[in-house]
Amino acid sequence: KITMENKIKENNTKLNKEMDKIYKSLENEKNSKNDEKINFLSKISFEKKNGKTKTGSKKLDVVTKGFIPGILTEIYGSSNTGKTQIAFQIAVNTAKIEKNIIFIDPTGNFRPERIADMAIAQNLEQDSIMEKIFVIKCLSIEHQINIINIINNFLKTKKIDLIVIDEISRNFLQGDERSGIILKSLLNLHLHKLSHMAYDLDIPILVINTTRTKINKEHKIETTTLNSIINRIIHFKIHLKNINDERYAENEYGNKCIFKITKEGIED
Repeated sequence: KITMENKIKENNTKLNKEMDKIYKSLENEKNSKNDEKINFLSKISFEKKNGKTKTGSKKLDVVTKGFIPGILTEIYGSSNTGKTQIAFQIAVNTAKIEKNIIFIDPTGNFRPERIADMAIAQNLEQDSIMEKIFVIKCLSIEHQINIINIINNFLKTKKIDLIVIDEISRNFLQGDERSGIILKSLLNLHLHKLSHMAYDLDIPILVINTTRTKINKEHKIETTTLNSIINRIIHFKIHLKNINDERYAENEYGNKCIFKITKEGIED
């Protein structure tokens, strides 16, 4: 006879086994992914491959490498460092050359009026710019995971030239009682699918992320949120800082610059 107590125990046993599989999979993948990332970045460096997506700042374009097609680029930083402003600016600059952008908004912070300001600054028609920027709000993990299917359906009728996600980790941190290891595995799966999409479509995908501060002995170290997963899959990283109202950007190759944010947009 199957009792409710036995059924619960059986389900818990199955769940624990699944979680063990996920944990072992993530751990086994770690070293191979790190090696793969190193080889991939070496190849990019050797080929000196650059994208053509402009930020409005020539110095910042050197740091971003023009947002390299075929890979995931992460811009991360604390609040008020310019992450979203860069995302808006490259969306406008891509739209003005008649290319399509998918802007994924897990935070609900997309601001069409800011897009309008940037468009007006370049004497562009606001409506024609907004027609090229397709905003998808996704305020849950399930919706964000399903974004890949939504994009694939979009591709049946239109070409995509740039994908922006602002911000990548939000839904994997808030409002969910599921185990942390399961959330990490879902983020891992999501990033893998995005990575394949960037490669298959040969387009840049920009993911925006926040930071966490860790204290190592006497020093504070700022790392990207959920870095144990992010660092294994993201191909190219750019760190933003705001020091005394000056914005700094630095990539993992050591290229760095100061840039400005004005009402008109990103500038040198």
